[in-house]
Amino acid sequence: MTTTIIFDLDGTLVNTEALYLKSNVKAAAQLGLHRTEADFRPLVGAAGPSEAKVIADMIGAEHAAWFQKFSTADVLDQIQGGADFVLPNVQPTLAALTTAGYPLALATSSPRHYVDVVLAATGWQRQFHPILTGSDVQ
Repeated sequence: MTTTIIFDLDGTLVNTEALYLKSNVKAAAQLGLHRTEADFRPLVGAAGPSEAKVIADMIGAEHAAWFQKFSTADVLDQIQGGADFVLPNVQPTLAALTTAGYPLALATSSPRHYVDVVLAATGWQRQFHPILTGSDVQ
């Protein structure tokens, strides 16, 4: 019997929360709003309609789509620019599991494009199979 180990991405393998919080503050500033990283903590772990509502309540519904697009693009720029976002001990753990012969899979609510950028930046493109993203289940 083969046991596949399934990982989530954010908060399990990588920490992009800090990157997103910085980007959220930057996006708010672009709108002329003074917000802190603490103001955006309610967005951590939020997705879909709940995320959209929090953003709309914080910066205005008319800016929500732009805010999300700006923040995500800024985070992807940080990742591609070499930001340190892999959680401690993840790399040796994945290597040990692979060496021991365990198949690894990835399941995340994040969109496919985001996952592809993260996997490319970490060198994990071939580490996980299958990879199920939020884009795959919508």
